[in-house]
This record gives sequence, C-alpha cells and structure tokens, in this order.
Amino acid sequence: MQTLSKLRNVSLVLVVLVAGTCAFSQNSLDLYTTAARQSRIADRMAGMERFIAAYPSSGLHEDALEFLVWDSLESGQREQARARAAELRQADPQNALALAILSESISESANGNRKETQQGFELAKTGIQSYPKLRHPEGMSEGEFIQLQREVVCILDGETGLGFLAAKDYRNARTYLRQSIAIKPQDPRYLYGMSLALLEERNQNSQQEGYLYLARV
Repeated sequence: MQTLSKLRNVSLVLVVLVAGTCAFSQNSLDLYTTAARQSRIADRMAGMERFIAAYPSSGLHEDALEFLVWDSLESGQREQARARAAELRQADPQNALALAILSESISESANGNRKETQQGFELAKTGIQSYPKLRHPEGMSEGEFIQLQREVVCILDGETGLGFLAAKDYRNARTYLRQSIAIKPQDPRYLYGMSLALLEERNQNSQQEGYLYLARV
C-alpha cells in the first residue's frame, strides 16, 4: 500500500509539473503573438522587449530579436539595431541579418583601419554564405519578410563590394556593388565605392560611368 501511495504522489507531482510547463509555454506564446500583431512599430518593439525580458529561454527568442533588429532599422534607431544584432549573433552566430548589421557597423567605423575593414568584409562574406538559412520570424508577414531579405542582401552585397574594393579587386567590387545599388540606388557609400571601382579601371568607358556614379553621391 505504501508503494502504491508513493506512486500516486509521484504521478500527481508529474501532472502538476506538466500543467505548469504548458501554462508557461502558453503564456509566452500569447505574449509573443500579441507583440507580433501590433501595427505600430513602437508598440511591437515594446511588446518584443517585454517578451524577451519575461522569457529569455523561449524558443522564439531569436525571432523576437530579429523583429527588434528590423524594427529598429525601420524606425531609424541604428545604434539599437546594432546592439540587438550583437545579441542575435550571440544566439545564432550564422544569422545573416545580424551579420549584415554588424559588418556595416564595423565598416562604417573603420576609418581606413585595415584590420577592422577586413573584419567587416569577413562578416559580410559569412553572411552571404549563411543567407539561404535566414529564418522567417514567426508572425512576420510575407511582404515584410521580403523587405527584410532585400535589406539584408543589399547590405551584405554592399559591404562585400567595399571589402573587395579595399583589397583592390575591382572586378568583384563592381559585381557586388552593382547588386547592392540595384536594391538601394541612393546609398552614398555604395555609390562612392562603385565610382572608385570604375575609375580605377583606367579605360574611358569605365571612367565615364564612374563619374556618373560619383555625381549621384
């Protein structure tokens, strides 16, 4: 009888634990879903911040970070985007969105420093390799995810092109910078890089095209 009573007690404890786990999972999912459904960027960011603070070990943690990186970019909060991108890279070292944002950040602040320029270049190349595995954040619309993908491709191609430019590989620099400019035609860094890559070719046609790009900066 004592053995049977112990078994019943163990079973009761297991039922309580399972019920508690299910309730915890449902609460985290509800909080995440509520945040993802917000139409205003500020509200969605605030909701995702609350979700991450409340459930740091959730399986949706990386999705929430991707939302925060993207929303920070869209709302012009570049430093916050970079901070969240660093967190996202810690969680997923091969995340193409995080690699894009961090490669751009390092490249912009390099100021001719070869080591930092190379570091940004390497991050961008790694991002291009890992881009096919970029995850679609749970709850993000298909249209918005396509916009996110285009931004990632633009930055990765642009930073890779600038890396090749620094290495004096002008042919590859032009290839990647053209792809970036096709997505974002007014980006001054990529336009200027493209103009230099063309002007360095030392032939009349390339130099004429190079001056046209320079005029757009």
